Amino acid sequence: MSTSPSVGTQIQVVLGHGKEEEHYLAEVLEETEKGLIISAFEAGDEVFLPEIDTEFRVRFQKEDSGFEFKTLLLHKREDPIMLCYVSKPVEVTRKQLRAYLRVDCELPVSLVQREDKRKNVITGVVTNISGGGVVIALMTTIPPDTSVSLKFELEEGGEAIEGITAKILSVRPGEGGSQLHITEFDSIEDDTRTEIIRYTFRIQHANRKKAKEQA
Repeated sequence: MSTSPSVGTQIQVVLGHGKEEEHYLAEVLEETEKGLIISAFEAGDEVFLPEIDTEFRVRFQKEDSGFEFKTLLLHKREDPIMLCYVSKPVEVTRKQLRAYLRVDCELPVSLVQREDKRKNVITGVVTNISGGGVVIALMTTIPPDTSVSLKFELEEGGEAIEGITAKILSVRPGEGGSQLHITEFDSIEDDTRTEIIRYTFRIQHANRKKAKEQA
């Protein structure tokens, strides 16, 4: 499939494999005959460039499809801005749009069923989050295939994330009599999705740093 991320596209960079995967965000700055020029890798407060000849995967979205390709860091520059040159995509494969990094969390959430004319607010806790959806613990049960509007904060005291709608995919028992509602976003702004992805990457790197300090 001959497709690649266009200039200005925000991409996900994946280093390593399996449990050793580390996820970052970057942006395509320019396309050349030999490959792509992309920005430094970012995850929360961490911004860096890997060593030359490092192999990694790039994930990106184009319209309503997700794609991934393997690439190689050919050259990097740190001044006046950090950027790197990577090899041109050779084999680009389709990926599920919801194949995002998932992290555990505890985020208070309020939701309203889209078909509820009274707009009754139900409160719960987001226990797991990704750029594709959330798992919500509720003390009530909302049936699968129901669409809900969500409102929550990624950081305590931060700006509320709202304007998202999600569909309940399935429900399973949780702890303390709660019901875990597995959802998938079906309406979300690109900037909001990116904000959530940044959050998941930040949590992953904070957990890795904590684990190394305790080792």
